[in-house]
Amino acid sequence: MRKWMCGILLPVLAACGGDPAKQPENNTQKPENTIALLYETKCGICHGKDGNMGAGGARKLSESTLDKAAVQLQIAKGKGAMPAFENQLSPEEISALADYVIGLRK
Repeated sequence: MRKWMCGILLPVLAACGGDPAKQPENNTQKPENTIALLYETKCGICHGKDGNMGAGGARKLSESTLDKAAVQLQIAKGKGAMPAFENQLSPEEISALADYVIGLRK
């Protein structure tokens, strides 16, 4: 009887738990959603979700004419009341945020 139960239960338990290394990742966020969330938490507070809020003197990003290098520099170094993010964000995140900001233009 024990052999019979082990023969049934072991495959069932293995299928339920499985090897953690073989489990699919539980990260359902797509990279573009991660950047949108990053923008909302770091930039959207002053610039607004669509880049048009301008709180506290923040520029309307939808009207910006800066090229990508200038946008990246401003994100990294800050300007005026805008804080520098170079110590909080990776160069890849700064680059992705710059692309996101440029995408807000009309």
